[in-house]
Amino acid sequence: MGLFGPAELVSGLCRTDEQNPFPVFQDGNISPCFNQLVLGALPHAGMAIFSACYLSMQRHAPPQTPAPCSWTLRCFSALLVALLFSSDLLLVVLLQRDLLLLDLLSDGCSILAWLVHFSALMVLQRTSFRRTRGPPLLLLLVLLSIPNLVVTLINSCDNREYLNLSEPLVFARFVLVSARTLPLLVYLLAFAFPCISEAGYSLNINADDGSPLITEDNEQDTGELGFSTI
Repeated sequence: MGLFGPAELVSGLCRTDEQNPFPVFQDGNISPCFNQLVLGALPHAGMAIFSACYLSMQRHAPPQTPAPCSWTLRCFSALLVALLFSSDLLLVVLLQRDLLLLDLLSDGCSILAWLVHFSALMVLQRTSFRRTRGPPLLLLLVLLSIPNLVVTLINSCDNREYLNLSEPLVFARFVLVSARTLPLLVYLLAFAFPCISEAGYSLNINADDGSPLITEDNEQDTGELGFSTI
């Protein structure tokens, strides 16, 4: 009996040949194995780990004003992406396809990552980052998940089986992947164009400086000083 090593593990997970267990390309496209593991599970595992680092940040007392709508949109987007991955996971279980274990691993990592990311966003709203867009690392983590979505969409469009209406569960997976683009777009737009003015906030230098760049008191003092010197 041969030893069960990494090659056999990856081959069994991806349903590939043991001589080439981890192909990057397959049938002219990026292989599902590379897409789900390297472009999917790996970035989402990083998202879960680094987002969890913000869960222990010191929180402030509940503010009197609501959080800027950009934070609300990003939280809603993260939660919606997690729900879409959860729905896809349910379809994977119902379909019982050859790549069942690979899809379970990828979807499981994605659900965990976006739930932790959602929790981190909720925590950051109670910290000094509330007046800013938040740590740029969070945006980078979201951007790293986009290649997996793009490749999955391309592979699904090239596979006529996913566009076959006679297979409703398979077609539903394509619909879920396509729908995932909307909350990601909303997330990126909310980060790029934060609607902080609606909550009465001003532009800040950084998370440590919670005061506006120019305050009304300073403007009034400057005006009074200029008037007294005339």
